[in-house]
Amino acid sequence: MGPMSLFAMLMSVLMAPGAAEAKTGAADASFEMPVCEVPDGVAPTVKTSALGDPQVRASAQRGLSFLETSASAWATGHECFGCHVHAVTVEALSVGVDNGYDVDKKTLETFIAAMTKGPGGERDGTNKGLRYAHGDSLRAASNGFGGAAFARYDALVDSAVRDDLVSVAKRMLEWQVEDGGISDPENWVNTPVGTGRTQLTSQAVTTWRQAYERTADDAWLAAIARAEGWFQTQLEGLSPETADLQQMNYALTGMIAAGGTVSEGSVTKLITGISSLQNSDGGFALSRGAGSDAFATGQTMYTLRQLGMTDADPVLARGTAWLVKNQTEGGGWRSGGFEKAEAMWAVLGLVSIDVLTLTVDGLTDGQHVEGTLSLTSVATSNRGRGIKQVELLVDDRPIDGGCGSKLTSSWNTAGLDSGRHIVEVRAFDGDGKMARRRFEVYAGNAWLTRLGTRWDDDGTAVTVRNLSPEPKGTIRLELLHGDKVIHTEGHNVRSGANTFWWRGADHVGKRLTARVSLLEGGIVIQTVTTSFVHADPNQRRQSYGEIAGAIALPKGAGGSANTQVDLLNANGEVVQSVMTTDEGNYRFKDVDRAKYKVRVSKKGFEADDIEVEAMEGEETAPAAIQLD
Repeated sequence: MGPMSLFAMLMSVLMAPGAAEAKTGAADASFEMPVCEVPDGVAPTVKTSALGDPQVRASAQRGLSFLETSASAWATGHECFGCHVHAVTVEALSVGVDNGYDVDKKTLETFIAAMTKGPGGERDGTNKGLRYAHGDSLRAASNGFGGAAFARYDALVDSAVRDDLVSVAKRMLEWQVEDGGISDPENWVNTPVGTGRTQLTSQAVTTWRQAYERTADDAWLAAIARAEGWFQTQLEGLSPETADLQQMNYALTGMIAAGGTVSEGSVTKLITGISSLQNSDGGFALSRGAGSDAFATGQTMYTLRQLGMTDADPVLARGTAWLVKNQTEGGGWRSGGFEKAEAMWAVLGLVSIDVLTLTVDGLTDGQHVEGTLSLTSVATSNRGRGIKQVELLVDDRPIDGGCGSKLTSSWNTAGLDSGRHIVEVRAFDGDGKMARRRFEVYAGNAWLTRLGTRWDDDGTAVTVRNLSPEPKGTIRLELLHGDKVIHTEGHNVRSGANTFWWRGADHVGKRLTARVSLLEGGIVIQTVTTSFVHADPNQRRQSYGEIAGAIALPKGAGGSANTQVDLLNANGEVVQSVMTTDEGNYRFKDVDRAKYKVRVSKKGFEADDIEVEAMEGEETAPAAIQLD
């Protein structure tokens, strides 16, 4: 299957028959959601062997029960943190919680306790962090698995391990080497559980991404970009005909966490390679030419679903059907010592199926939008329920919605400001269960994103992502002290991560501005800027404070993503301006001691300014700002 046919496949959608079309909406119009009746019975749907089949979720639920029992038995017999058993099980249970499965709360709490307070846990009292306790070894592997599990739990369940997540994220920086990848000092490889650098780097990026979402500290973006650069180098020599399935799965997971989407060639190249390894029976194998197994199939299904792919895609539909068909009556997939490892990944592949499947035609994650787009959103219940309604939101504002399982929208993007925007499709079934899909899109000449700075190796790393699918031209960094340009450098632009590093010994301790520009034919296409203090974080904390908080949507709808937050001094002047993370968090770094106001700017919403005071060496955490 070639890249173009695969991309077309990703854009395809299964249309539910008999559903009424909803009226259109525009981004700059006020739209009021209709009041819909609770559907009677089960609405007709289009089914493949997996899409909309309640048996799939029933199979996932049996797998969860098996996993809870078998992993708990292992934990009872091994009184230490098991990096694969505990961490991957926590990841599977967390995804299960998020997607509405029946997860035993006490079992999940027991596993979290083992990862935090038990021998080898993050806070077991030894100040050694995650590790194999009986030999004080496998530190990189333990932190890789544990960090990814903490990241999923923090994102999908609650904040109980947030401090642990950040602690592990900082520790993973110890093993990031000059090329951007993670290098394990112990060189531990134990396939298929431990596969080396690609796996560790992917797990580190997953951990750092969630640390960024929660802390809004752009230093994590710089670490992520360096790791993405390592992935890009590996992908330059990738041959789908010879590449290993697990290496491609982990590389794709890492690229997704770094911000990669199906609009980028590196991502579609990995999807092509992974899809080409599907066996004729629908499953995947750990080794080329081998028979299908639950470990490889489940891991691959979980990886592809992180892109937003669903069982409307034939590759996923066939893989899901293989997992269901080959599950044993007890809920596992085979007997013997390998059964828990297989079950963990098989369950992850199944519990990543939500209560509803949403397919959206006419929009691609990472797309640059212009003009009027025709969107078709179809919701299919995976529980045998009817669909009450489907809604379309742009930057948290509803612009269209209709009753039933299908929504056809005409979206006029002309009113969008240049830059990043979040499109969200939501659907509700007759029981009120909700599923949603988010798309990151861009309007205007917005190609540079995720600008970050981080003190690294006695200098400052400045990183930025370039979204151009076919990069051309150059990217230029200018460093300014006040209005004076003190340093300029540039190189040919590349897709994805672009990294600069500057020692600047004569400017240590000074506040600078990083100005990064994309140029074509010498003409500036876009410029992004950020301010930073060119110094070690410990030195900066002695002289400056930080202000960090959250922006909340109305009616408990969660955090407000991609929202501008300004910091104003006593004269009403904007001294810093940042955008919230996808979870609604913001941070102002290197703030002088003084009193300020925090102001939120978001179209269609209002919020009162709040007063804050910054103190050197301290982080001020004001109450969440509620949007109205």
